[in-house]
Amino acid sequence: MDGFGNMPEGRQVEEDSKMIGPMDSAASGIAAAQRKIEVSAHNIANQDTDEFKKSRVSQQESVGGGVETSVGRVSERGNVRQIPEGDQVERSNVDLAEEMVNLIEAENSLKANVAALETADEVERSLLDIFV
Repeated sequence: MDGFGNMPEGRQVEEDSKMIGPMDSAASGIAAAQRKIEVSAHNIANQDTDEFKKSRVSQQESVGGGVETSVGRVSERGNVRQIPEGDQVERSNVDLAEEMVNLIEAENSLKANVAALETADEVERSLLDIFV
């Protein structure tokens, strides 16, 4: 949009599409961070399970704003180990260091979205104080 509320040529906005508010946006970010923590916790809990395939969370912007998540399996093979019976078994493909990085990223995302939620709440309260 330009400064007068006009869309640039070649771009159209659907009548139905609405931007979500800052509280809803922060809440979706909190839910996405929580999902990432849950998936990493599941991966860590199964790191010693033979043939376990780790999962990954993908995040993308939703149509009206905010975050949508999807979870998918990572198909890369784990290391192979020899078992006493002489057979080979594939180990899980979970990398503990990678999972710790994912948890730290999710924690930081969670903190940022909580701060955004608190700020939006403060702004809303200030506006209410002005108009009431």
